Amino acid sequence: MWPWQPGGGRPDIVRRCWPAASAVLLWCLLVAPPTLTALAVDPADFRWWELVGPMLPMAAAVALHRRRPLAAVGVAVLLSAVDPWSPIDRFTLAVVVLAYLAGGRPSPPRALWWWTAIAVSGTLVALGFSAERWQWFYTVTVTPVLIAFPWLAARYLRQRRDLMLGGWELARNLEREQAVVADRTRLLERSRIAQDMHDSLGHELSLIALRAAALELGPDLPAGRQADAGELRVAAGEATKRLQEIIGVLRADGGAPVEPVNASIEDLVARAAASGVLVELRRTGEPLDVAPLTGRTAYRIVQESLTNATKHAPGAEITVQVGYRAADVLVTVVNGAVAPAGPPSGLAGGGHGLAGLRERVRLLGGTLAAGPHDGGFRVAATLPNRPAPIDAAAARPHTEPAAETDARQTRAARRARRGSIVVLGLPVAVGVVLAATVAGFLFQMLNSVLPPADFARIEVGQTAAETDPLLPAQELTELPGNVRDRPVPPGAGCHYYLSTHNLLADADVYRVCLAGNRVVSTDVLTPDGRGE
Repeated sequence: MWPWQPGGGRPDIVRRCWPAASAVLLWCLLVAPPTLTALAVDPADFRWWELVGPMLPMAAAVALHRRRPLAAVGVAVLLSAVDPWSPIDRFTLAVVVLAYLAGGRPSPPRALWWWTAIAVSGTLVALGFSAERWQWFYTVTVTPVLIAFPWLAARYLRQRRDLMLGGWELARNLEREQAVVADRTRLLERSRIAQDMHDSLGHELSLIALRAAALELGPDLPAGRQADAGELRVAAGEATKRLQEIIGVLRADGGAPVEPVNASIEDLVARAAASGVLVELRRTGEPLDVAPLTGRTAYRIVQESLTNATKHAPGAEITVQVGYRAADVLVTVVNGAVAPAGPPSGLAGGGHGLAGLRERVRLLGGTLAAGPHDGGFRVAATLPNRPAPIDAAAARPHTEPAAETDARQTRAARRARRGSIVVLGLPVAVGVVLAATVAGFLFQMLNSVLPPADFARIEVGQTAAETDPLLPAQELTELPGNVRDRPVPPGAGCHYYLSTHNLLADADVYRVCLAGNRVVSTDVLTPDGRGE
C-alpha cells in the first residue's frame, strides 16, 4: 500500500486498469506510422481504407501479445510483408515492438522453431510482393533481422534479470543460513554459560554440604544444632542434585566438562607456551572482587583468541594482557603478522568462535571488539567484576537484521536507476526536442499547402486583399537551395507554398511575389530548380 492511501484503494485501481490502459497506449503507438502515412497525402489521393484498414489487425495483435505473443508477432509480420515498402515500412515499428515484448515473456519449449517459421514465412510473402529484383536481396537480409534481433535482445535482458534476481535470492538464503548458525552458536554459548554456573555453584554447594557434615559430627554442638546441620547438609546435597538435573538438560552434549573448574589464565598461557606458542602474559592488578562468571568469561576469551591466533597466524608472537581494575576486567589478546611457519598449539577451542564470545560478553553487560591490528589481529573485552542481573529483553537471542540483503539490493537498484537516468536522460531529452522540432516542422509544412486550383485563380495585378482568402495560413520557410536561389522580381516580396499534402513526394513549390500591395509574378518551381 502507498503511505498516502491507507485503505489501499488507489493501487488496486491502478493495478486493475493498467493492463487495459497499457494496451490502448501500445495500440496508439503501433498504429501511429500507418495513420500518419495515410494522412500525409494529397486530399485527392486520400483513401479511407488505408487509414482504417491497419487499425483492426493492430488491435488483434495487441489483444494477443500477452497470452499469444507469437501470434501477435505473426500478425505484424504479415502486415509488413504485404506492404509495398517492405521490409522498412509502416509496420516495421509494430514488428520490432511486438517481437521485443514477446522475447521478454517465458517462451514455449519450441519457441525457436516458431520464430524461424515466422521469419521464413514473412520473408517469402515479402518476396512475393517485391516488384524489383534488387528488393529481393534487401528483403531476405533485413526481414529476418527485424524479427529476430528484438526477440533475442529481450530474451537476453530477461535471462540477465533472472540471473540477477537469482543471485540476490541466493544471498538471502545464505544470510538466513548464517543467521541460523549464529543463533545456534549463541544458544550453545548460553548452554556453556549454564554449565559454567553449574560447575561454580556446584563446587560452592559441595563445600557447604561438607562443612555442614563436619558440624553435624562435631562433639561440641548440642543435639538440636547437630540435627540442623544435618538438615543443611541434606538440603545442600538436594540443591546440588537439582542443579545437576537442570543444567544437564541445557548442556549441548550432556558430557562432563573437559577442563578444570578453577583453571586460570596463567595455566592456559603456560600450556600454550609449553606447546611451542610464542605467547607472553602481562597482568596488572589483583582479582580481588571478580565474580566467578566474569573470571570464566575472561578465561574463555583468552582461550578462543589463542586458538584463533595459532590457527590463522601460526608462528606469530602473541601478547595476552589482563588488567584487573576496581569495577571491571580488561582482557586484550594481540597477535602479530603471520610468520612463515610455526608449530601447532595443541589447544582446543571452545568450538563457538567470536560469535559465542560476543553473546557471553553481552549477557554479562560487557563489550567485545575484534578486528585487524597492525598486520595481525586484536581481541579486546571489558567485563564487569559483578555482572548486573539480566532482564528479559537482554536475555532474548540477538539476531542480525534479516533484511540486510534486501537493503543492499535496494541500494544497488537505486544506483542502477540513477545510472539509467544519466545514460538515458540525455538521449530522451534530445529525442523529445527533436520530436517537438519535427512536429512543428510538419505542422508548418502541412499548413502551407496551396491547392493547385487556388493557385490557378491568382493572377498578376490582383491586390493582396483579393489573394489573401486563397492563400494558406502558413507559408513555406525551409526552402531547397535551388528554390531559394531563384531570382526575385525587383522590389518584390515573395511567398512560397507547397503544392501537395504528400510530404514524401517531390512536389512543386508555388511562389507568389507582391510589390506595392499587388501581385507581380506567380511561378511554379519544380524540384530540379527550373521554373514554369
